[in-house]
Amino acid sequence: MIKAMSMLHPAAQAARFGQQTHRVLYVEDEPALSENFLEWTADINSERAAAGQDTVEFVHVASGDDALKAIQEQQFDALVTDERIPGPSGIEVIRAFREKFKNAYITLYSATPSVKAAIIAGANEIMTKPATDFYRFMENLFNRIIHPPVPAS
Repeated sequence: MIKAMSMLHPAAQAARFGQQTHRVLYVEDEPALSENFLEWTADINSERAAAGQDTVEFVHVASGDDALKAIQEQQFDALVTDERIPGPSGIEVIRAFREKFKNAYITLYSATPSVKAAIIAGANEIMTKPATDFYRFMENLFNRIIHPPVPAS
């Protein structure tokens, strides 16, 4: 099941001021973690919209199958995925995402990441769960999504 985090207020406010809303596919099967993650993103988006900054809409799915379906049906600017999810793995999701969205920013967020496999599949960044300073992690994530690093030539 694909569930977009309701960002109507911040997104509407952002649009009114010419700000941009970036779309991120968020793949996480742990309900408590995904709920906390989406609550934090809503708070950060409210602050960013009020400050005239770009916002980020997270589209949450809980399985590899739903992620692959979302990749085929929707447009995204970035991906944040767990590695161990039901159905196709996070590595397979990264591979499919990178194939469709060549310049998108991809973060693998996992307790036990397969670093080599994630990099080969196309991840830009690997973050280990749990983040010790979750708010700082989220702010940094927003900044990397909104202002991705320029690839070396």
